[in-house]
Amino acid sequence: GNNGKSSDIYIFDPDSEKLTNLTKDWFTDDQISWYPDGKSLVFISDRKEVIETGIYAKPENHPFNQTDIYKINIESGLIERLTDSSYNESYPCVSNDGGFLAFIADKGGINNIYLHTDINDPFNVIIEPKAITNVLTGITQLSWNGDDTQLIFTGFFNRGYDIYTLDNPILKIENNTLVPPAKWTLQSEETELLRNEDNKERKSFISEEKYKNYIFSGFDATGDISSSPEIVELDTSAVYDSTGLYRTHLYKTRFTLDFAQAYYAFDTRYGGQGMAYFLFSDILGDHKLQLGTEMVVDLKQSDYFLLYRLLPYKIDWNFVFYHLAYQYRQYSSNFFT
Repeated sequence: GNNGKSSDIYIFDPDSEKLTNLTKDWFTDDQISWYPDGKSLVFISDRKEVIETGIYAKPENHPFNQTDIYKINIESGLIERLTDSSYNESYPCVSNDGGFLAFIADKGGINNIYLHTDINDPFNVIIEPKAITNVLTGITQLSWNGDDTQLIFTGFFNRGYDIYTLDNPILKIENNTLVPPAKWTLQSEETELLRNEDNKERKSFISEEKYKNYIFSGFDATGDISSSPEIVELDTSAVYDSTGLYRTHLYKTRFTLDFAQAYYAFDTRYGGQGMAYFLFSDILGDHKLQLGTEMVVDLKQSDYFLLYRLLPYKIDWNFVFYHLAYQYRQYSSNFFT
């Protein structure tokens, strides 16, 4: 669950209605699954080598862009790291006999299913997980069936996600499925800069001819302009609080004009007529205001309407105020025979 600051693991007792936070720290703990004995949970996290809980302060220089699989004992609260890789793992789930850990990983650049054998081995971090699928569109939402004869997951096919089953997943370890790296993972992340060949031989990029009539006080273009950058210490107390979290500020409603339209017409009976429409909304979209008015300001002979929409709650409230001017009244008579 997310408490507004971080994602932690919670246990809820339906009998006592007690909610217990097991991790209560800064890291993102997600996608939990039960061990068969009901005493532990397996989950993914970006905590890296940090297996302690209760760390509320934001870690310095901690990479949050990669997730591994961890195990937590519910009674003791001890965390054990099950995988240590450079790629992302997700949706871990333990087989019913407790001997296999199935999970999804993007080792080759695309999400595929992997099996971790003998997860009870204390040296399991050196065992290479085995891929049992090689799909091009990715896999998500993984779980075992009741007798470990199938893995159930969702996959993308024909412009939509569907539910699939994989029979006898444990036997597929012997197939030695290879997942080649996706083409995009082989591309270099470094972008080569294009340089003008004419500038390579020039010692200065400042044109003396262009600026010959200018005087730059305290600046010598012919001298050495390379110097150590000045380090400026900024006061971050207005941005972060004592725990390292961003300070929160109350949102102040501010309306902006989103749409405006006006028209004008003339006829021989009514003369000139015009109507203007305006639409306003706030930045978060919680409030919308629509205004329509005739361009002739005359309450008795003009039409006006005002629509206000209140949208931040579960129920959307709409309030409409309008005025319609009728210059002629049509009478009708009923005749009975």
